[in-house]
Amino acid sequence: MVDFSKEGWARNRTALDNVALRIHGSAAPGRVAVIGAGLAGLNIGRRLAQAGATVTVFERRPDPRKTPLHDTRSFNITLGEFGLAAAGDVESAIRDAGQRVVGRAVFLGGKLTLSDYGLRSTDGFVSIPRPTLLEQLRDAAERAGVTLYYDREVVSSYPDSGVVESRRPGDGTLERQTFGLIIYADGVTGEGRQVLLHRPEVSSHKVCDPIQYLRVRIDAREALAAGLPLSRVNFWTGPGGVSIGIPNRDGSFSVLIMGQFGGAFGEPPFTSKSAAAEFLRRRNRSLLEIAPNVAEQLVNAPRGGFCYTTTSHWQVGRLAMLIGDSARCTPPWAGVGGAAALDDGTTFVGILAEHQRFDRALAAFEANRLVAARILGRMVSSHANLLMREIGSVGWRVAEVLARAKERAFGTRTVYQRIVFERDGLARLVAADSARQPAAPRWSDSAVIQAE
Repeated sequence: MVDFSKEGWARNRTALDNVALRIHGSAAPGRVAVIGAGLAGLNIGRRLAQAGATVTVFERRPDPRKTPLHDTRSFNITLGEFGLAAAGDVESAIRDAGQRVVGRAVFLGGKLTLSDYGLRSTDGFVSIPRPTLLEQLRDAAERAGVTLYYDREVVSSYPDSGVVESRRPGDGTLERQTFGLIIYADGVTGEGRQVLLHRPEVSSHKVCDPIQYLRVRIDAREALAAGLPLSRVNFWTGPGGVSIGIPNRDGSFSVLIMGQFGGAFGEPPFTSKSAAAEFLRRRNRSLLEIAPNVAEQLVNAPRGGFCYTTTSHWQVGRLAMLIGDSARCTPPWAGVGGAAALDDGTTFVGILAEHQRFDRALAAFEANRLVAARILGRMVSSHANLLMREIGSVGWRVAEVLARAKERAFGTRTVYQRIVFERDGLARLVAADSARQPAAPRWSDSAVIQAE
């Protein structure tokens, strides 16, 4: 079992500092290609560079330092102790830039219910805007020596030979490079998922959920006037769906309005302020009363969606693997999506420190992640029932009181608490599950979700 506590990670780093990364017996530092400069790609790229690898990251989108991007997924990332531990040496910067949240504030029928995540001081999240976190990870990766190629399209990749062919959009000249390892970290529609289509040994599926979301913002002045608890994730419940407000350090809230809006996916649900306001009055009246300009923000706002994917393999071919959304991810409302993406890289490098060879580490990593995917899938399914059907109800309030009473009396922790709010909770659950089922099948039957 890999120890991901602060002390354990320090020991792993010491081991890595003394290990030349080995690719199929070669003692020379390896050349690694990471496709995708999101959370998962930047984190694993930095980790491997710190361990001695020569890392190149390919990202098809422009450099955000030069071209501001409009990303419909730019809702906040929430990181509990699990995610903060996975961030490694970026953890302190995340804590400094983020907003600490310790529980939920649920608005239902004009009433406010407060609920804590748990009784421990570490039971909570740091809420941080996605662009801010990506900037921190990018800067840390460059400091570690990672080469970042933005605006670079990967045209073809070959998992059995390590060859990557790339070009800039509009440029017909291909650049062909050979790597000792290819890491696909480019989401459910990226090169990694395309490669899976041509691997007969891999079972892979993708299904999109009818539940969609719209993004709006409550500014700090409105939030202060309404008395919104800044130390809590705010929920506005109502018929047809829930709206989730995640606080920012500046006092504002990033809000996801979730539901089935009708119409074609590529078209905005609301083309007039009056239609948007009527929708909010029927569903989340208190949200409209707190921030009337939310209706205006919904006019022609693009909708986002959640897609479920499954895959039987994390290792693809002799010299390639999937991480993050390419293989498994969790929805933003579960509070663990960003953490799971970061944890993939941290887990792989920890396993690599034990095995000291990529080929052995790949097999061990895949076995570990298939078990982790099952555990996360079960946890997310349970959490979906809580948020989408039960939160704010009498049954939910009673269950929360009973859960805190059991925790206070017996120290009982839910699986959600153990995974999200404990630094090594998932690692311990994976180790326990693996010990019970040492010959678990390769197929991961857990539904995993990405926002598109």
